[in-house]
Amino acid sequence: MSYTLTAVERSRLDAAVDRVMAHCRAQNWTVDRSEVEQLPSVRIFALSPSAGFTGWESEVRGIGTVAASIRNSETVAAIQSGESEGRDVLAGMNAEQRINFARANSLDGTRKESKPKLSAEESKAALQQIWRMPNGAERLNMARKMGVA
Repeated sequence: MSYTLTAVERSRLDAAVDRVMAHCRAQNWTVDRSEVEQLPSVRIFALSPSAGFTGWESEVRGIGTVAASIRNSETVAAIQSGESEGRDVLAGMNAEQRINFARANSLDGTRKESKPKLSAEESKAALQQIWRMPNGAERLNMARKMGVA
């Protein structure tokens, strides 16, 4: 038997989830909304607001993607500061893992730069040029290069 939330409980649940999601975004943690909805403290708050809205911080840190993100940021900080903990973590990785970790955390000397947005006129001109191409694959590749796909 499952319980269906009332409209009021659903609105409290949504408000609590929004608050937790905002906190996660501020920390640059990737977390799925459905995972947050299942946290016990969030569910308890939706059903009984008088119980308070506490304990969710530690529960969020237990979510797999958040825990991995926290570990990675701590490892990056240790590597950048030259601490032995960072070297130990890297020593436990094979070469491919070290390369991927360095790339994912901008430790390889490259910076992840976003492509500049095209203006409306540039976008229109790019689309006209792309549609003149005879091959669909070429059109798609060019659209990606120009940032309109």
